[in-house]
Parts: sequence; C-alpha cells; structure tokens
Amino acid sequence: MTELNEGKRGEIVDRVIKTVEARFYDPKFNGVDIRGRLESAKPEIIRKSAVEDFETAVNEALKELKTSHVGFFHESKPRVAGRIAISATFTRGQTKEGERWVFQDVHPSGPAARAGVAPGYILLRLDDRETTPPGAPSFPLGSVKVLTILRPDGTTSRVQVEVPGSKSKKQPVVVPGSVVSAKRLENGIGWIKITMFPGMVGVEVARDIGAAVRDLGCDRLIFDLRGNTGGGVGCIRLMS
Repeated sequence: MTELNEGKRGEIVDRVIKTVEARFYDPKFNGVDIRGRLESAKPEIIRKSAVEDFETAVNEALKELKTSHVGFFHESKPRVAGRIAISATFTRGQTKEGERWVFQDVHPSGPAARAGVAPGYILLRLDDRETTPPGAPSFPLGSVKVLTILRPDGTTSRVQVEVPGSKSKKQPVVVPGSVVSAKRLENGIGWIKITMFPGMVGVEVARDIGAAVRDLGCDRLIFDLRGNTGGGVGCIRLMS
C-alpha cells in the first residue's frame, strides 16, 4: 500500500472539494459551504497519516452535507451502497427511537432477506454501534455484519448478515440468488418484481422476464422496479 505524505493528502482533499462542487447542483447543498468547511479543516485532516484516520476525517466533513450515498473510502476496502451490498434499501424515518434508517425494499434471496430482515424493520445498531442518519450504514464486501433491528411489533433481535465478496474490484456488484420474482394477483393481474439488471448484456435476466410473462399468462401486468439497482442492458427486454 502506498503511503501518502501531507502534500498528497492535501491534493486529495482539493479533489474531494472539486468533486462535490461538480456533482451537486448546489455547491452549498443543505446550506453547507462544503468548500469552506473542508478548506478550514484541511490542515487538521492532512495531518492524519493513518489511512483509517484520514478516511474518517474526510467523511466527518462530508457528513455535514446531510445526504446519503456520499462517502470517502480507501480502495483497499471495496465498499458499495447498502442497496447493492445486501440487496436492500433504506429510508430515513422518525421512530420512537428517534430518527433511524428503516428498511424499505428487501429483495428476495438477497443477503438481508436471507438474514430474516423485512421491509419496515428499523436498524438500531450495526456491530453494536449506533447507526443514525445522515451517516449511511457501511457493508464492506466479503464481511459479516451483526444488525440489531426493531420489528413493527416492538420486539428487537440481532441478525447476522453475510455480505458476499465481489468478483470485480473495479465494478463491485452483488447479485441476489433470484433477480426476477412473479405471482398472479386478483382479477387477472400479474406482478413481476425485478431487483436489478445484472450482466453487461443481460441475457439471463431477459430470459427470466420473458418466462415470467409467459408463465403468468395475464391480461395486465405490474412491473415492480422499487429499489432496482440498475445494471446492464437487460432492461431492454423490459422495454420491449
């Protein structure tokens, strides 16, 4: 692993500032002057010689944006958004425990679903650490995480989620065991849920979508794309 001197760490902080200003439609998103915040904290940040400490210091500044899916991580620890890593999405919600992350979409046969997590469950702790917005839960690929969850009935439990590793470091993707699920509803309506479009070409997911449509044999269809993580061109099959 290449060690970064203070000069290199300073260059990285400058690039973070430029990236935020380029990617956010409002450089002062949520009323936060991120350039001013990072520049004022820069002397303290660049003194952090350890990778973990440097990473933490930058992330603490970015938290002031008060938005999810923003983070600064070292490439030696491949991490992706929770919706991709554990096949589940979160939404911020006010609960009796205060503001928490609430599971919104839990894709069938994904890591979260296999652990017994369901939509509406509230995430209280991640590995015994309080987890509250805006800090997004982190699920490093190939790790095992213990979640303390609060169910709608008021009971709590600890579940273990095994986060799969990734075959590619450049494009870390976790594919659930079943991407397409379908069932027949009332009045001749079919329901097909597609959690993602894996693969560069998407031949398999295209085949599964076609098979679901054929097997349901319904006059009307509902395609459920809630929490879909995107992917390759398999979506063309859906559009056709």
